[in-house]
Amino acid sequence: MMRPLSLLLALALLGASVSPGSAQSSRGGWSLSVGAGPFRIDDLAGTPLVPTAQLLKSGQRAAFGVAATWVNNAGFYTLTALTLDVGIGIRSGQDRNEFVALVGPTGILGGDSDGTPYTSAGAHLTVGGTRWLTDRIGLTAGAVARVWFTTANSQFAPSASIGVRFRL
Repeated sequence: MMRPLSLLLALALLGASVSPGSAQSSRGGWSLSVGAGPFRIDDLAGTPLVPTAQLLKSGQRAAFGVAATWVNNAGFYTLTALTLDVGIGIRSGQDRNEFVALVGPTGILGGDSDGTPYTSAGAHLTVGGTRWLTDRIGLTAGAVARVWFTTANSQFAPSASIGVRFRL
């Protein structure tokens, strides 16, 4: 866990020293974030630390995003699954700070080592913020609340992440 955190801090320091006043989140556009954080699956799979990526298109006040989370070998029965969140919502921010809230459908597809399928559809609410260090690189953090409609197991699956966002 220290290596990713060290990398994030190094990128933050590099970004701040390259261009201290150039970040302008008010312009929106396409961005890609990569990060990691805890994902509460259920009692058997637990709350593993998982990688996540999000592609976001933001305008002056609106945003559209697609996020994928990869769960690999989690829990006693080694769950492997992919979660996909698609959302539309609002964006706000000035200068170096950008905030987004998205709502939309979510799904998980996978299974564990004893053959139990982990497939479900539901809805999610995603909130997040980015602190732009330069015009192209920022630190980002977010949280997702998922409610599964088609599962007999855990009905609520929250997650959080911290990472780096790049303007495309």
